Amino acid sequence: MIKQTSVKAIAILIFTFMVFDSYAQLYCYGENVHAPQLIKTNLLTLPFKTFQLQYERSIKPKTSLGLSFSFTPNRSLPFQDLYIDRITDDNSRKTVEEAQFNRFSIQPEIRFYFGNSSTFTKFYIAPYLKYARYTSSFRLNYDYVDNNIDNTVSTVEVPIKGPINTLSAGYGIGLQYNIFKDFYLDWQIIGNHYGYAFGKISGTSSQPLSQDIQDDISKTLQRLDDIPVYKLDYHVDDRVVEVKPNGPIIGFTMGLSIGYRFR
Repeated sequence: MIKQTSVKAIAILIFTFMVFDSYAQLYCYGENVHAPQLIKTNLLTLPFKTFQLQYERSIKPKTSLGLSFSFTPNRSLPFQDLYIDRITDDNSRKTVEEAQFNRFSIQPEIRFYFGNSSTFTKFYIAPYLKYARYTSSFRLNYDYVDNNIDNTVSTVEVPIKGPINTLSAGYGIGLQYNIFKDFYLDWQIIGNHYGYAFGKISGTSSQPLSQDIQDDISKTLQRLDDIPVYKLDYHVDDRVVEVKPNGPIIGFTMGLSIGYRFR
């Protein structure tokens, strides 16, 4: 469910674009008067099954506002085939094969161009804000000896699911060119952002976890501490497994987008 604060933020963004839409014709001149808008898609994200759409509008010479949406539908882990054959444990392989995740982000930005008199052209710097939501789901599987059923080997399952949210601020540096008639090429050379993460992923076991299984899960989660910059807290007991982000995040982005300019 979308929080009330999120609804207010979206409404403010829409109202802002409505206001600038009224003033854009006043500030844009030359060819911009006839086509002050760009719609673009990032080609570099398509191989990862991520779809990005960006809207950019000139508000005055050499300055524009933009709003990007990015979406990754529910899919398996990237590059899964490269490492899954190296996993010798059947339960671990099953966990990787069944793992799914999806992602959504929204990013408002303002661009300052340093080329000729035309907005949308040449070198730019773009400060931005970014909200992203990652939802993952996977299943931990552990074998154990059931002493109540003639020492039969059984499997306990712990389904893990939940969202991790990030909120950050950053900037992008790039070049944008008119390549053919109303078509543009936007090359974001580098972008980086800083912020924090919140949320949690958790799961409840199908039956009580033995101390050995709890210790094994804890040892696995301890390896997450080796990830630089990112800090994750975790909790494991006989029923519940929880992982929460705790600390700052740093992200880097690149882009190569094709765009169409229109009125």
